[in-house]
Amino acid sequence: MCGITSFVGRKKNLNEVVHNLKKLEYRGYDSAGVAWIENGAIKTIKSIGEIKNLETKITQKIMSNCIISHTRWATHGKISEINTHPHVSKNGTWAVVHNGIIENHKALKAQFELNVLSETDTAVISELLEKQKASSIFDFKDAVSLLNGSYALVCICEQNPDRLFFAKNKSPLYVATNEFGEFMIASDPVCFVGFSNKFISLNDGDYGFVELNNIEVFNFNNKMYNPIWKINDVLDIESNITSEKFFMQKEINEEEKILKNLVKSYKNKKILEIFDKDFLCNFKEIMFIGCGTAFHAGLYGAEILQSKLNVHAHAEMASEFIAKGGRFVSNETLCFFISQSGETADTLQALKLAKEKQAVVIGLTNIMHSTLAQKCDYVLPTLAGPEIAVASTKAFVCQMAILFLFAAYFQSNLKIDPFEQVLEISQKLRKYDLNYVENISNLIKNIKKCMFIGTEINSVIAKESALKLKEVSYINAVSYPSGELKHGYLALIDEGFPVIAIALNHQTNYRTINSAIEAETRGANILFITNEKMDFENSIYIDENDEFLASIICSKITQTIAFCVSQKLGINPDKPKNLAKSVTVE
Repeated sequence: MCGITSFVGRKKNLNEVVHNLKKLEYRGYDSAGVAWIENGAIKTIKSIGEIKNLETKITQKIMSNCIISHTRWATHGKISEINTHPHVSKNGTWAVVHNGIIENHKALKAQFELNVLSETDTAVISELLEKQKASSIFDFKDAVSLLNGSYALVCICEQNPDRLFFAKNKSPLYVATNEFGEFMIASDPVCFVGFSNKFISLNDGDYGFVELNNIEVFNFNNKMYNPIWKINDVLDIESNITSEKFFMQKEINEEEKILKNLVKSYKNKKILEIFDKDFLCNFKEIMFIGCGTAFHAGLYGAEILQSKLNVHAHAEMASEFIAKGGRFVSNETLCFFISQSGETADTLQALKLAKEKQAVVIGLTNIMHSTLAQKCDYVLPTLAGPEIAVASTKAFVCQMAILFLFAAYFQSNLKIDPFEQVLEISQKLRKYDLNYVENISNLIKNIKKCMFIGTEINSVIAKESALKLKEVSYINAVSYPSGELKHGYLALIDEGFPVIAIALNHQTNYRTINSAIEAETRGANILFITNEKMDFENSIYIDENDEFLASIICSKITQTIAFCVSQKLGINPDKPKNLAKSVTVE
């Protein structure tokens, strides 16, 4: 949520920095703006809507050596130009872009009698810097130290027209430099592609400034330190676009390839061997924690560990974990934290809480330079590659595959190589394309509600399938365990109501099938996704007996259904309304 990209160095065309904002569109935004120094004065251009609206406002070639830009996701204050970043102080001495939330902005406004016109929390920062007459890095730090909450800040100052000031706490911020001594500061290293192959990740409490040929970084103890530069191996999002019209379709189509690459990497690099075979014996409880799709991956992980290893495991939403204060977590708890971006605010807060309780923590993330990856005791890379569409697809499939391999790693006397099993599944994915789900999509598209049902792990996939359909088609899709229909949920059924029954466990499939037929007698339109061969008009057969592996195939099928329905409804699945890819505020 929200995105920052900024530049300082030799004079650069304003449009280059603004265009770079497009690499952050995946995060979700509703407005965009840019500020720069020109002849010693701060100037801004802002717009509502897409970045292209901002670009059309830049009607002339503007050159500057100091530029900050931002995409805003509204949290405080409505969507309007006055609330759009950058926020410039009343007398034009400071301009600020900010990701995060300043929790005490109202108190600061009252305490310092700040004249803030914008409704945002961010506008308080620029006014505070001006009120404090900040001009040096230490003045800047003194003002920032008054802020409570999360922030990634990049600021420009009228009195220092050749510097970018920055500060970081709980929200990601990165700095890159090139061979010309120029610098960029951004909320994602993807912004640095084409500019530099090295960057640093700022730590919580860091602040400082960059200017041509110079960087000064201070920690929370006010000590300057030399940051560690990392190699930027992030792929360019723009060059990653292929013939598919939408990223969601492209990313679903990539699942076969990425699973093959995942198997190769995990097998050849022996990634799971960071764990001793008796590692799980050290814990009384295993918890999986995440948000949204990552939470569903956690439910999958808990189910597979219970089933395959007979251990006590369960999953919890990160927000609920925080609300409960990490109840019952101790040094005998193993916590899995799952996040595609590795920057999900609720997940990071839950991680901090778990570490305070002395739990051992494993991170499962797609971004190895993320905050999550840096703070966990162990990290399992998702290896899904860039995922741009808001609705997670290929990352979820990779998360499931890794958790399947993780469980298999601790099993004894396996008769089948789990790597070969996942490889075989990757090859089976090819079959289930858009044409395969056309009929089912047609049945769903015109009805604004539907239901997914299943038992055990099938119930988990039902939850994720319902979420996907909600996210990209705005259909009110719900999910319930099959056996619960008769305990209340049959009341939802009326004529033509679509019920998608997921039945992938030969021992319990009959329960789901019976529940589906019971719904059919009340007017429901039943669709089966199953590994049972059925003489039923609307059914998709999955040729896989292991329910956990079949779940990977089922996920691609329901992702494809969701995408297909979105297209039939004329909805852009990459940027669903009100949603962001990376939720970096609590």
